[in-house]
Amino acid sequence: MFSHSEIEKTWKEKGKNLEIPNVLIANYMDKYYYVLRDSSVVIFVIPENCSSTFAIVKKYCTISEDNDKNRFYKIDNLENLTIVSCPTNKSPYEKFIIDNFISK
Repeated sequence: MFSHSEIEKTWKEKGKNLEIPNVLIANYMDKYYYVLRDSSVVIFVIPENCSSTFAIVKKYCTISEDNDKNRFYKIDNLENLTIVSCPTNKSPYEKFIIDNFISK
């Protein structure tokens, strides 16, 4: 898993043409997810070591802070995640996360 500062730096340097999410990471029981969109009532995430995209309604998450005051979504229940990924047609956001974080 990349550090919060590494993720933020990569978004700023390589994701300039994309809207940067307000919160960059989600977590459920020590499993981390990269947030690719969080501008509505739904959060879109890709788990580390996976190329599938999942959606979860924000009401099933809480915003927490780590020891360094970096905010992250704490997913309350994994059963609320819904797979929304298409294996053959990835959005620019999915491609960005996969190319810069998952496949490294």
